[in-house]
Amino acid sequence: MTKFGLLQSWRPTLIASLLALSCMSSWAARDFTPQSGTWIVSSEINGKPGRGLAIDVQGNTFFMQVFGYEKNGDATFYTATGQMEGNSITAPLMRYKNGRSLAGPMQEAVEDRSVGQVTVSFRNGLRGTLQFPGESAVAIERLLVTSDAASVTNPLAQQGGRSLRLFTLDAQGQPDYTTQAQLWRTDDGITHMGWIKPSVIGMVDYQPLFQCDVLPGTARMQCTPKDAQRPADIADIESMELQFAGFDIQGVLRMGGSHPHTRIITGFDLGASLSEASYVEGRTTITPVQHHSYLASNFGYGPVCQVYCDASVTTNILMPMNGTWVVEDELTGKPGRGIALDVQGDTVILQLFHYRADGQPTFHMGSAIYQGKGAGSRASVATIPLREYRGGRSLGGPAKAAELEAEAGNAIVEFYSPPWRAEP
Repeated sequence: MTKFGLLQSWRPTLIASLLALSCMSSWAARDFTPQSGTWIVSSEINGKPGRGLAIDVQGNTFFMQVFGYEKNGDATFYTATGQMEGNSITAPLMRYKNGRSLAGPMQEAVEDRSVGQVTVSFRNGLRGTLQFPGESAVAIERLLVTSDAASVTNPLAQQGGRSLRLFTLDAQGQPDYTTQAQLWRTDDGITHMGWIKPSVIGMVDYQPLFQCDVLPGTARMQCTPKDAQRPADIADIESMELQFAGFDIQGVLRMGGSHPHTRIITGFDLGASLSEASYVEGRTTITPVQHHSYLASNFGYGPVCQVYCDASVTTNILMPMNGTWVVEDELTGKPGRGIALDVQGDTVILQLFHYRADGQPTFHMGSAIYQGKGAGSRASVATIPLREYRGGRSLGGPAKAAELEAEAGNAIVEFYSPPWRAEP
C-alpha cells in the first residue's frame, strides 16, 4: 500500500480522497450500535501482542476480521459476516488463501474453509461476549485510546471548543431528545459542557451547564449540572457519563425527581477548533487556527486580505470513519485484502489483512501519530510502521502472548479533502 493508493471504506459513501460526512445515526432493533474499530478479548489484555478483532456494524449488517495465529505460530486472519438478530450474531468463521501479498501482483483470494461457528453478543456499544470455535465464551471490549495530554484532538483534555450532537433513547431504543453540545476547558484545567439552547439570534445560551471530570484510567467523562436551570422536558438531570471513541459517543444520563431512572445516550462528534495567539505580518493580523473534524466543510481557507485586515491561517486535521477499508483498485466483488482503520484523537491503529507469498493468510499491524500536514493544507497523514507477529494464541489453544517477528516497512495513509469552493 503506498501513499498514493486510493482507499475506499466498506461504508460506500466514504472515499479517502474526499471525506465529507453529513449524517445521522440509524438505529436497528436495539438501543445501541456496536462501535466500529478494534476490539480485544478482556482476559487477554496484558500489554503484550496477541489476537484481536476489527468489527464494523452498519445497520444490522455485521462484518468482523479476526487477527490470530495458527497452531504452528504463524500469523493468520479469519472473517465473519452476516445479519445481526437483536444484539447477537452467529456466523461461519471463514479462512481464505492465495490473495495478494505485500508488493505482490494483483491476485484475488479464494475461500479455503470454515473453521467453525463464531458467536458475538453485545451488551452495549463498547462491551460484549465472543465464543470462538473450540473455546468458551469470553468477554470482549472496545479498545480505547486514553490520554491526559491537552490537545485540540483530545476531548478528555479539550483545548479550544468541541461540538457534539447527543441523543437520548426511549425504552424502545428510539431517539426521543436531541441537543447540540459544546465542550471546552478553561485555564484552570476544568472541563465544561453546555447543552446549546436556541436563543436570540447571535447569542448562545447553555442550559444546562455541566462540569466534567475524567474517570481515572478510562476514556469516560462524568458531568454534573452546575446550575438549576434545566430544559423543561428534561429537567431532573443528576449526572451524565460519556465515552468517546473516534466519531462515536455513548453514555448514560441519570435522572432524579419523583421517578429516578437512567437513559441511554448516543451521539457523534461534530469536530473541534482551537484559535491560537495572533501575530502581525505586514498589514495583516493573523490568527492560527486548528480544525479537527470529520466534516471537511468546517475547514478554513487561509488568509485573504487587501490593505489592512484580520485573517486566520488554518491547520486542518481530517478524521476518517473507523471501520473496514479496501483498496479501490481491488474492488472486484471477490475476496482479497482488507484494512481495518481506527483513529482516536491523534492516534491511528491499522491492521492489514493479506497473504504471504505462499498464499497463506497473514496480517500486519501498527500504530502512529495522525496529524494534519501543516498550515494551509487540507490533507492529514500518518506514517505507520507495519509489524508482523507470531506465536500467539490459536483457535482452541492455550493462552499465549505473541512476539514480534519482523518489520515490514511503513504504510503511509493520507486523507485529503479538496476545497468546496475555489480558493483565491
